[in-house]
Amino acid sequence: MLLLAGVEAKAECPPLNALYPATEADWPARRADIETLLPACLQSAEYFALLGAARLNTGDVSGALEALERALLIDPNHGGAQVDYAETLYRSGQLFAALELNGALLARADLPPTLQAPLRARQAVWERDRRLFSGLVELSGGYDSNLNGAPSTSEFALTISGESALYTLDPQYQPKSGAYANARVAGSYAVISSEGRHDLLASVRVRNSAGHESDLVQADWRYGYTHDFTLPNATLLGWDITAGTSHLLFGGSPLYSVLDLRSRLMLRRESGCSPLLEAAAQYQRYHGQSVISGVESSLGGGLQCQSFTGRARLDLAGGYLMNEASDAVRPGGDRKGWRMQANWQYRLAAGALDLGASYARLNDAQGYNALLDYGARRSVSNSQFRLRYQRLLGSHARLFTSLSHLRQDSNLVPFRNKDTVLELGLQRTF
Repeated sequence: MLLLAGVEAKAECPPLNALYPATEADWPARRADIETLLPACLQSAEYFALLGAARLNTGDVSGALEALERALLIDPNHGGAQVDYAETLYRSGQLFAALELNGALLARADLPPTLQAPLRARQAVWERDRRLFSGLVELSGGYDSNLNGAPSTSEFALTISGESALYTLDPQYQPKSGAYANARVAGSYAVISSEGRHDLLASVRVRNSAGHESDLVQADWRYGYTHDFTLPNATLLGWDITAGTSHLLFGGSPLYSVLDLRSRLMLRRESGCSPLLEAAAQYQRYHGQSVISGVESSLGGGLQCQSFTGRARLDLAGGYLMNEASDAVRPGGDRKGWRMQANWQYRLAAGALDLGASYARLNDAQGYNALLDYGARRSVSNSQFRLRYQRLLGSHARLFTSLSHLRQDSNLVPFRNKDTVLELGLQRTF
């Protein structure tokens, strides 16, 4: 047969039986031989299935995905390619796609009996990856300049019979400073599905100090649901809703309980800044003084910014606050104001540095008390600063130290206070 000048004979894809390895250890050597046949086997589903298996078994997950997808384009029902493709999806982090494909394989009527057991076994292992449990134990100690949260000024003026008189606060209500020991236990359980993620978190914290008047016990739990939506223009929109409670005992007696509900909508971006909107409502009940209880609601927005390297993160948030009195005779009545906060985190080689700051201001709608500054309306501003450094001690333990400062200012002297806390501790996760 004569060939036209400049046209080469097209090679045919040879039989592939001899290229299948006898053992797992043979894959690296066989892969080199398999790769050389690529130009001649561009239309062979069997070849691309074998090439995908060779790449998968030599650690080339991205190359295996490419080859196995080509095999399934040529023959969508190729069983061998589907088996390895499910494994490749799992190794590349596509858990739900792997589970779906593996489930479809188990439902095939032509599935060889020898594959039933291994496919069921890996389905069970992959299903366990949908459920995540983690725990934490933390022990720490430090120094607190205001353990009981008392006013920073011991002398203040009271308006009696229309005149101002200077009074001294009882010593038991003045600031008490000292060392303390802190213990915290926390746990979280998450269930992940293709529809969303469910999280349940719970924690208990105990603080002991000299004299025990400022001992503290706090118990919290929270449930969260997260779901991502892909819009027609390929924009990823994340929505989450959380609900929970917090209970605090101070000095052996219940101080307050909080019921919290919040929802957030975020425009997710892989890098740079992701804008968000958040709405929240919180019922605050003070057990010893129920008259000051109320419902605080907020509406705001912010940015979550991630560096291109992933080492630095900056969160910015701000919003409007409104606190409605549960009792019509609450001193000061309803309150309105605003809040701003910023948190910066930077990951180091063996740890992380966290820096946080916030500022909030609330103004009462009515005069607080006729005895204080002739019944003036109260205005309160609250500023906080926190610096924390943690260093890894192996894969599950970390040493941390933190410094925080809180300052509350007000036009009414009894509501001015400040607090500085220095803490050192050890944390263990499991």
